[in-house]
Amino acid sequence: MLLNSASQIWFKRFGILGLGLLGIAGLVFWQAAPMVPLVEAEKLYQQGKTPQARLKLAEILQNKEAPVKALLLMAEILLQEGDLEQAELQINPAIQRLQQAIHNGQNTEVPTLAWAFYLKGLIRLAPAIRVSETEEPDWEALKYWVKTAKESLQQAFALDASEPRFRSGHEVVEAVERQDKSGLSGDRQGLVRLRRFVQQEPLYLRLAPRLPDASTSPEAIPESQEPVRASLRKWQEIKRNAFLNQEIEGLKEVLTGDALTETISAVQWWKNNPDAVYYGLELKSLKFLKIHYADAEHCQALAEVEEMRHNSEEGQVNSQYRVRYGLNRVGDIWYISEIQVVEQNATPVP
Repeated sequence: MLLNSASQIWFKRFGILGLGLLGIAGLVFWQAAPMVPLVEAEKLYQQGKTPQARLKLAEILQNKEAPVKALLLMAEILLQEGDLEQAELQINPAIQRLQQAIHNGQNTEVPTLAWAFYLKGLIRLAPAIRVSETEEPDWEALKYWVKTAKESLQQAFALDASEPRFRSGHEVVEAVERQDKSGLSGDRQGLVRLRRFVQQEPLYLRLAPRLPDASTSPEAIPESQEPVRASLRKWQEIKRNAFLNQEIEGLKEVLTGDALTETISAVQWWKNNPDAVYYGLELKSLKFLKIHYADAEHCQALAEVEEMRHNSEEGQVNSQYRVRYGLNRVGDIWYISEIQVVEQNATPVP
């Protein structure tokens, strides 16, 4: 089995000393979680016992102060299992903590941050693999997934341009962007480079897309995703009315469980604070990235939302975020029971 990929890179460049430095850097984040369980998890992973390694890491990560290295290893495992959504939930806090450490002067963490950005880029790029494997790929879909991975792959390369894997990721993005000028009818070097990158990247070689549970019969999976999509679109409309007009009753048309309780509480805050005013909430775009059915009555959806918000607390901002929804079907209606923002970027509007 391969060594943990971050350790591979350090070993290749610095030998035993490099691994020692990597270990010293990791000590910054080992304050609360014991070292031994993480070492055991790494050993299990290197032995190919990935499920056992994941369970060990899950125990470690129950502690909010768990080592960053545990977050990165869990993200690496989840990527190989095809659980991209959960992988990104691990990688984002890891990057934030590494950036904070570097801001505080701990520059030994720069190589680890470069690896974290690269791993995030691999997670974002993974959906493009299946697209690129077809004889005549959907070029628009391919461009979209490469675009989502672009920033992370380029940041990894900017932090460490000498690492071949980081350079390859950076070159894939550039090749696809060049090909976009001619599309699939012209120069296909972008597609060729992407396919070669996928074939050579060790983590992709072990990628196993997550399949529906074997106990779920094909007949139990709805034929169309449209009812779920319709509920998510309706939620955007009802959310706007709820915050602009402090209208709570309408929320029950599409929300249930924790999603309903938490949203009512948020709207109630605006209602109870007369100095707080919501001036506008405009949906700019809603893209459905993934819908996975656990069975005929439960599913999860990952979407990318862009909206313009204008209120007394934030001013006017353009917000882009990825959000995971948990939905339950009651009769013919899919109700949203869970809402979890995976990643958010808000830009003030002058």
